[in-house]
Amino acid sequence: FDYDLYDMATEESQPSLIGGVGRMWKDFREVAWKAQVEIAEFCEDIERAVSLFCWRDKGLTHTMAIVLIGACIVLYFVPVSTLLYFYVLSRFINGFRRGRWKRLLRNCALRHISESRLENHIPTTTAFSELDSVQAQQMCSSLRRRIPVGQALSVKVLQSYEEDEALADWLREQV
Repeated sequence: FDYDLYDMATEESQPSLIGGVGRMWKDFREVAWKAQVEIAEFCEDIERAVSLFCWRDKGLTHTMAIVLIGACIVLYFVPVSTLLYFYVLSRFINGFRRGRWKRLLRNCALRHISESRLENHIPTTTAFSELDSVQAQQMCSSLRRRIPVGQALSVKVLQSYEEDEALADWLREQV
């Protein structure tokens, strides 16, 4: 048995003291760096949460805190679906007061008239009063399929209008 070879093999396989400390230092730095990143992200999250509720004006901060507490109390007693119902209802009423629904109905009626003209091969420059009875009847039936006006739209009514806008206003009032 050669003891010199055994000593050389064991010395090479064992880490040196300087290399071991250096490796430990490198591992420690890596763990410390990861910990520092985690702590920084945690502190950033806390700072964001505090910034949401703290403004320079203390009165505004207190007012917003009271509003949020009041909202929490209201949400405890009133279901969200009821609040959404009243919100949608108020939006609808505001749109009705401003005339938005009338404009929307008029635009839809104009679109239906132009689609009916295309379907029946009637040019947009042709007035309704210039249509013959067959074209007027086709136009009436096409519009009745698109707009729920029933029998109120007759050939005589259709031929009494010269332009699309006037007919669209009449259709809007019928709906």
